[in-house]
Amino acid sequence: MVDSGLTWIDNLVIVVYLAGIVALGVWHGMRQKNTEEFLLAGRSMKWWPIAISLFAAFFSSISYVAIPGEAYNYGTTMFIAMIFNALPVPIALLVFLKLFYKLKLWTAYEYLENRFSLKIRVMGSIVFLLTRCVYLGVALYATALMLEPALGWSMAFSIGLVGVVGFIYAAFGGLKGVIWTDVAQFVVLVGGVLAIIVFIWWKLPNGVVDIWNTTIETKHGFNVGADSGFWDFDFSKRITIWAWLIAAIPACIAPATDQVNLQLCLSCKDYKSLSKSMIGSAVGGWPVVFLFYIAGLALLAYVKILGQGTPIAALEKGDKVYTYFVTHIMPIGFRGLIVAGLLAAIMSTVVSVLNSLATVSLKDIYQRTVAPNENETHYLVVSKVLTIAWGLLAVGCGIGISVICAKFDVPLLEISNTCLGIFSGLLMGLFALGLLNFKANSVSAIIGVIGSLIVTFYFAIFHFLMKAPGERMSFLWFAVLAPFGVFAIGSLAGLFVKSTEKRNLVVWGNSLLKWEKKDK
Repeated sequence: MVDSGLTWIDNLVIVVYLAGIVALGVWHGMRQKNTEEFLLAGRSMKWWPIAISLFAAFFSSISYVAIPGEAYNYGTTMFIAMIFNALPVPIALLVFLKLFYKLKLWTAYEYLENRFSLKIRVMGSIVFLLTRCVYLGVALYATALMLEPALGWSMAFSIGLVGVVGFIYAAFGGLKGVIWTDVAQFVVLVGGVLAIIVFIWWKLPNGVVDIWNTTIETKHGFNVGADSGFWDFDFSKRITIWAWLIAAIPACIAPATDQVNLQLCLSCKDYKSLSKSMIGSAVGGWPVVFLFYIAGLALLAYVKILGQGTPIAALEKGDKVYTYFVTHIMPIGFRGLIVAGLLAAIMSTVVSVLNSLATVSLKDIYQRTVAPNENETHYLVVSKVLTIAWGLLAVGCGIGISVICAKFDVPLLEISNTCLGIFSGLLMGLFALGLLNFKANSVSAIIGVIGSLIVTFYFAIFHFLMKAPGERMSFLWFAVLAPFGVFAIGSLAGLFVKSTEKRNLVVWGNSLLKWEKKDK
């Protein structure tokens, strides 16, 4: 046990918050009658809560801890990724999301069966399940980074406790509970980071001027000058514009093929609401994310000006500095609010991802291959059991991720982006084959995925994990390498592999994409 820094007042704030969120989720869960209500909120949601939930689902505890840590260590250059993330949204809306919405799918992987075969649907589902389970593990590890100094718990215990609370709540709440609690948790999340910024601003002798001057003196702003390496086409540079620019191409497909995103979109009552929610999430999240970068810069100014000679100055990594500041320097009461904000971030991520994991494992594997002819009551019970099972697996992944980060000295933001870049990239490449290439078939798709997996893992192990921090291949390139590898290898294989499969449902000339008045 270590000194947690939290008082009974802070703990009371956290308990009240958790009780309120669980009560809200259970209240929504009590009214569920079938799997469509549990997994897709009855396909009846308005756009603005979906927009908030889309943002909350991907702004996890990883971001809550890692973004201020990134700003503290390196500056705000990574914020530019938000702009590149929004660039593919118009194409995704007008083509891929529109197609999938009109097909009235339950999961993205139904498309893979219609386009290829059942075995490709199952393969895609398994890749997604593993991807998001690992991602949840990283998110739980990020939460434990703060809870360890905040509450004095061990890393493993923190991961286990948060994971168990999260999946129990997800099993009761369903997607509608996820969405409306995300709205409530969004307020707590923003309130926590604003409290940090205002407190530091008030403490510094010259307020915002000190933050600005420290940022300039330490070159922690947008480091994109000619000598910054930002414009270099160099795989060893940590951040370059080319990695984001090229990754924006396969990212046009990502919103339709990532089940977490797609499931929220499919819960919209119509296509117009879906469009508003995607745009609102993509652009509306910019100021919120930038607040977390400002919090990291404010923290840097605080340590440089007021923290010299104190324990916080001895900490090297930004995420450690951030957690120490929150739990030992912030005023009593506000510490509990910010830890509650962290819990808001992780709960939003946990319940959204677990809901998607349950949907995919139920619809794409269990209901399709194991028990295809059961009634709705049976499937509703199974979906809740699957939610709990995936939660337990995610806890195990979180403990494993904590070991990897400690052994290889990989920053949290980098390990998160690497995992998602590889596995999500494989799925994007697989869907790109089906959506864009007439000649692709099941065999060429399998060859593409396996080939890209071998190549990507080679670079991840021998050019990333096994290299010293200054010599590593940039983590941003994995989001490029994986999807392009699948598409290139699969397309080449498609030229030589013969098949009798129907090769329909490509986007070129698809009648479902014709513009109609009701689409406006």
